[in-house]
Amino acid sequence: MNLFEHTITSLDAWSKIFQNTEAFEPLVRHILDLHGLPQTAVENTTPGSHAVFRTGGYIVKVYAPDTFGWPCESDFLTEIAAMRHANRLGIAVPELIAHGRIYDRYEFRYLIQTFVHGTEFGKAELTSEEKYAVGQQLREICDKMNVPCERFNDYDFPEDAIADEDEWEDFTAEFRRSREEYLRGYAHGTPVYVHGDIHIDNAILDGQGRAWILDFADSVTAPAEYEYASLFPGLFRMEKAYLDGFFGKDQWTAADVAEKLTYGFCLHRFGGHIIRDLFGDCGVFRSVADLREAIIRLTENGGMH
Repeated sequence: MNLFEHTITSLDAWSKIFQNTEAFEPLVRHILDLHGLPQTAVENTTPGSHAVFRTGGYIVKVYAPDTFGWPCESDFLTEIAAMRHANRLGIAVPELIAHGRIYDRYEFRYLIQTFVHGTEFGKAELTSEEKYAVGQQLREICDKMNVPCERFNDYDFPEDAIADEDEWEDFTAEFRRSREEYLRGYAHGTPVYVHGDIHIDNAILDGQGRAWILDFADSVTAPAEYEYASLFPGLFRMEKAYLDGFFGKDQWTAADVAEKLTYGFCLHRFGGHIIRDLFGDCGVFRSVADLREAIIRLTENGGMH
């Protein structure tokens, strides 16, 4: 008899089951037994792409099976390598406790990490001073984390970014040509480790006001501006208090931020999605210069509201 008894043959089927504690509890309890960890209640956490549950002081993440085309093996290996990198550097991230594979109804990859008590940034109400302090902390984290390392997945910078047509298919032909010319002509910096997906659902503020970073499945090696593409709009909301903390008060301009984000957006695997979330109608952009000007206006107007 299988520990997991449901059928998953499509993304739709996975999306209907991946937060179901009853469906995954036997599998999660077996994983805890394998590693000699205590048995406590299996609870839901904030939904992501894979099945993630809290049990006592641990998080158990079960990756979707290879039945509908997701790059689950890559996500699994990337997250292990990235968490090890962050743990070695002493960054405020959960500790990777264990990982493995279970051959049940499907092959399930999993990892276990420590649970971090705190408030998700999306639910935190912060003063300007607290936002400034968070900006400072994220700068310290990025300075530690965004350092050269061996490539740990198949992301090929910058060629994969240039060749990615699907992410940008909703943009005008003029913008797509401008973006390709911009990236081909850019003097790219040294690739470093980047988390690549720091936003309000992937960061937690603990009781002492310390910022913690979660979910490393989208990590790659790329220039540091790739990190900013998610961080500045996704966590900072482009607000001045955060940016003052990150860069230093009076040490940056809207044009500086726009230059970094224009490059970061054009590079990022989800750059098209980030731009649409930020500005709505992507059809207004005919060139990379249009995008840069829109970022300047947004930043000068105080960010996202």
